[in-house]
Amino acid sequence: MASYSLSGSGQQSLTPGTAFLQITVTALGSGYSTGIAVPTNYYHLGEFRLGSGGFFYPTIPLDATAQLIAVPAGVDTLGYVMRNTQTVTVLEVPGPTLANATKQPWDRFVALVVQSSNVYVPPNTASTNTWSYTVPASQILRVTHLRVEATANGALSQGVTALCQISIGGNPALIASLVGATTYLVDEENMSSGPLDLPAGTVIAARYLNQDTARSVQCEARLIGYTFAA
Repeated sequence: MASYSLSGSGQQSLTPGTAFLQITVTALGSGYSTGIAVPTNYYHLGEFRLGSGGFFYPTIPLDATAQLIAVPAGVDTLGYVMRNTQTVTVLEVPGPTLANATKQPWDRFVALVVQSSNVYVPPNTASTNTWSYTVPASQILRVTHLRVEATANGALSQGVTALCQISIGGNPALIASLVGATTYLVDEENMSSGPLDLPAGTVIAARYLNQDTARSVQCEARLIGYTFAA
């Protein structure tokens, strides 16, 4: 970052990424007065204006011999006027380089993830995966919605099961399991108690099963979420 000495009046270009300006008065001229603040505040030393693309923020008075000015993002110009013979040195201070962990997910290359299936499952169908999703390397998956739904076209035979299931990391997360006279079941999670964040390499998979030899089943499984940089 740059450092420069200013006197008189003009405009100074700022280095991109400057977050603060440290202003040090190196020579006090005449015509100023002081207040009662601690450290001492001054009047009539000079004034600054921060600008971006030819447009400028309101005036900032120079009221200390060691002053810190915050620079909003996008500012590229420092306008200045030093009254009488005041001279200042300006030091540009860069903003911090934020690690991803300190950023919100929406500032970390967000990508929508949708995995969905709605499958007709004929009688006597063994366990079958309908879709599988693996969280990519260097990414986190934030799950916002999970749903499984199973519908049979009649009561199942005694002692058999038909199901739709979503598993996370090999462990069942949602199950809609039909047994006997139950012909419709939904298991749904909207993460109302808080987000579910899954690390890279985690596998989310959906499967269906129909042990009945006469009845068919409709199986729906859905995952909605988004990935962002870890």
